[in-house]
Amino acid sequence: MDEPVAEPVTETRRRPRRLVGQAEESWLNRLADEAASEGTAGSVSFEEMAVMLHERNV
Repeated sequence: MDEPVAEPVTETRRRPRRLVGQAEESWLNRLADEAASEGTAGSVSFEEMAVMLHERNV
């Protein structure tokens, strides 16, 4: 039997991937905008978060 030949990637298959990527980028940008608008009050640095996680797992 012959091996199946891989179907070439067509615009029909690229378009949904592109749309998903655009939707994800838009969603992440909205989340970033929300976070920026909330300010930094009550936030912790990466270092502080690392210490808290380490202490929790010890």
